[in-house]
Amino acid sequence: MDNERNVQTDVSVEFKNEHLEVYVNGFYNSISDYIYLEPNGEFVDGDPVFLYLQQNAVLHGGEIGLHYHPHPLDWLHLESNFSIVNGDLDSGNNLPLIPANNWNNTLRFEFNNSSKTVSNSYGFITLRSFFRQNKVSTFETPTEGYNLLNLGLGTSISIGNQSVGLKLSANNLLNENYISHLSRLKSDGISNIGRNFNIGVSIPF
Repeated sequence: MDNERNVQTDVSVEFKNEHLEVYVNGFYNSISDYIYLEPNGEFVDGDPVFLYLQQNAVLHGGEIGLHYHPHPLDWLHLESNFSIVNGDLDSGNNLPLIPANNWNNTLRFEFNNSSKTVSNSYGFITLRSFFRQNKVSTFETPTEGYNLLNLGLGTSISIGNQSVGLKLSANNLLNENYISHLSRLKSDGISNIGRNFNIGVSIPF
């Protein structure tokens, strides 16, 4: 196979002051001899056979976001970003395994504790929205949109002269039944992980 070659153009615009940050990023990536996989219609032991193919392609997209923490509520942070990626082959078909458009919104709380034993406390709640992906290649199927609600808490405590970090997070809090468009198990109908909890303890030495 020939080597892939690409030329990419990136454009970024950002505004930032003490309480507000807004940014817009865009990219256009032209790829010669893009290497990708596509099934040839044959099966071995029930599994499809994929071939490596090459064709010129274009990847383009961008991201827009903001970070706002209003005065005098400097402990409150609102973060939001929307990202999009498109992939096109010279033949006019869509590239495979392109992530769905997604919109992430986070409300974050940060506190500067005055206590000598507790510091750097924070909490957050995040809603991740993935939109329906219907720009699929010839062998893919569309993927429905879904929303994931996550939240977490964390702090640092001092025990003697030792600092200990504590974290608690809950992902997919509403136990959404979903399959990511990029999941390798999508064709088998196997869903991604449901509601799950994580506890973290970090002790620096």
